[in-house]
Amino acid sequence: MLNFFWHTYDLPRIRTPIGEASVALDRWDPALHLGRTEDGGRYCVPCGRTLCVGGIRSIASARPEDWYAACPDCGAIPSGKVQLFRWRQDPLAVRRVCRARHEESLVIDEHGTLYTGRGFVVVTGECGLHWVEGHEPIRPWH
Repeated sequence: MLNFFWHTYDLPRIRTPIGEASVALDRWDPALHLGRTEDGGRYCVPCGRTLCVGGIRSIASARPEDWYAACPDCGAIPSGKVQLFRWRQDPLAVRRVCRARHEESLVIDEHGTLYTGRGFVVVTGECGLHWVEGHEPIRPWH
C-alpha cells in the first residue's frame, strides 16, 4: 500500500505573540490526500470485475474464502492479481490538473518520492481497479 498527496510548496506561516512560525500541514487532510494503492486481489480482465464475493467495497476485509475461484460471469480463472487505487479526491479533477501541469512535480508519496503530473497519471493508470471512497466503483482512467 502506498499513499499519495498533493505536494505542498509553501507551508503556511502564522504570527504568534513571540513571532512568526511555520505550521505543518496534516497531509492526511482530504484536501491533500489523493488516495492510495492497495492489493485489489483476483480480477477478471475480460469482464472487468473483481472476484471478491462482496464486490470492490469488501476487498480490504476479504478473507480467502470470500473470493470466487473463477469469474461468475465467464468462468475464466484469473492468473494474477490487480492493483486498486482508492481515491480520496475526484479522479477526473485530479486528472485535469495532472494533464494541464504534466511537467511539474505535483504529487508526493508517503516515502517522499515526487511525481510529475504525467508520472502520477502513469502510476494510477497501472491500477486495474479504481474506487472513489463513498461512491460506486469506477473503470480505470488513462
